[in-house]
Amino acid sequence: MARILVIDDDGHALRLIEFALTKAGYEVITASRGEEGLQKAFRQPPDLAIIDLMMPQMDGYEVCRRLRQNERTADTPIMVFTARIQEIDRQTALEAGADEFLTKTATPDELVSKVKSLLAREVSVPRAEARPGQVIALFSLRGGVGVSSLAINLAMALARQPNQKVALLDLCFLSSSVPLMLNVRPKLSLAELSREETTVSLDSLEKYMVAHSSGVKVLPVVLSLVRAAPIPAKTVEHVLAVLKSGFNYIIVDTLSSLDDMTLAALIRSDQIILVVVPEVASIQAATVTLQAFRSLGISEEAIVPTVNHTFAKGGLSLGTIQSALKRPIKAVIPYEPEVLIQAINSGAPLVLSHPSSAMATAIQKLASVLSPS
Repeated sequence: MARILVIDDDGHALRLIEFALTKAGYEVITASRGEEGLQKAFRQPPDLAIIDLMMPQMDGYEVCRRLRQNERTADTPIMVFTARIQEIDRQTALEAGADEFLTKTATPDELVSKVKSLLAREVSVPRAEARPGQVIALFSLRGGVGVSSLAINLAMALARQPNQKVALLDLCFLSSSVPLMLNVRPKLSLAELSREETTVSLDSLEKYMVAHSSGVKVLPVVLSLVRAAPIPAKTVEHVLAVLKSGFNYIIVDTLSSLDDMTLAALIRSDQIILVVVPEVASIQAATVTLQAFRSLGISEEAIVPTVNHTFAKGGLSLGTIQSALKRPIKAVIPYEPEVLIQAINSGAPLVLSHPSSAMATAIQKLASVLSPS
């Protein structure tokens, strides 16, 4: 007998759905709030979840995302059952991780038929073989161009995609601003790991990570900037290899230096976001960086030149930047200082706190470009 979790804040609708499914022979578990439903799902994963969209505190879209982010429910079939009928609602639900979208104009028989179809589809479709995680490093030889902020928001954007586990590796031991910008308080860091662990497994590594509310796992480089030192390159290599076995994406926030630690991460990255701002010094630094990458054998296809606008007016044109770098710019992040400062001061990444802003939209688009088809 299949177990079906139904999450809906409308008590009348909840009873009708429960009655129809119980009559059809299913075991039904109900929840009237998103958080309650998640707790029940994580404690004992259902065979299928039916979720309403319009719920207080946590809407159905967010419930879908969190089910997909948790390893116990990442593969659970999800049906959104809602009074909303617009195409944008259907599209957003599917992007959040839903497998099926059904409006509440459907009859009980139609609901049961969809449930049977979705459960049968789940049995018949084999799971794809797991692929190693993708390492995406963000780098600029010139500091102060917004690399850490972009790394954080890119991690959040990727984590919002269905079925994605995302790690954020902080290698900026001279500033280590990631925990501060995310408002998390780590108790351990990569520095302790490099001193304490001779061999590293995924289980042991996760002890040094701190979970953000978005589902992103953060591995800070140090706890204190006092006498902070680079992490041995071998440790970085080993940690990246282990993270690739347990996460879909590993976002690396790098130091503005081509030291051994940073090079260890860059050489082992599947993609490198080369961040520039539209001014001469930044473009000169990027040109030097590209020369260094060529000498290191880093593939040109792996490099994603990205312009991050950090001032309002007077910057170099996109055409000038592309001519100087001799390659196309893959992404442009617009200038929105008020939104960015609010996000940093609140410890809430703008992709989450201001998802409709121009900056967040551009970062979401970049995340889509980086995601393999």
